Amino acid sequence: MKKISLVCCIILCLLLAGCGQTLPEKTVDGTPWEESWVIMGSYVGVETPQNWEVQRNEDVLAAEGMYYAVWTTGNAHTYTNDTGDEATTYDAEIHMVVTESDRLEDAAATASELEALTLERYPNATSYTEEYAGQTFQIWTYSAGASATGIRDACAIRLDVTTQENFSLSPSQVLSEFLQQLHYAK
Repeated sequence: MKKISLVCCIILCLLLAGCGQTLPEKTVDGTPWEESWVIMGSYVGVETPQNWEVQRNEDVLAAEGMYYAVWTTGNAHTYTNDTGDEATTYDAEIHMVVTESDRLEDAAATASELEALTLERYPNATSYTEEYAGQTFQIWTYSAGASATGIRDACAIRLDVTTQENFSLSPSQVLSEFLQQLHYAK
């Protein structure tokens, strides 16, 4: 019985080892794809900037093509909100969502919804278009942070940055530097 259990465990481990994501050899810009990058779905690899730490990296709803990750830097700050819930924030945070769709139109609709939420929450936000690592993003800046939304193939990419008042860089500077760390599969 022990032998059968051991054989079953070995087979299960081998099967699970084969379930890993196959990474492309190179990115669109010719950079070798690194296994150390945070992989967001099938299209995006993120080179974590120096002094930043990955707090979360989840396939939130991978079956529906949604991926989520959070990077932080600086000191952790615990506070209690108006409803009594405790939360932890850092000197700077980057939240990233990648949503893969079957069609470009669906990705564009997702990106539009995310931009509409930004305007709803920050009606005085200003926007401009900028290109980073060969990808065009709509950048939104507002008092509490900065956001970027882009579409690559049938994939919507969204980043939100917040910084504490004492942080050395503005949210738009953090966003700009982070967007340069993104790489895309061919």
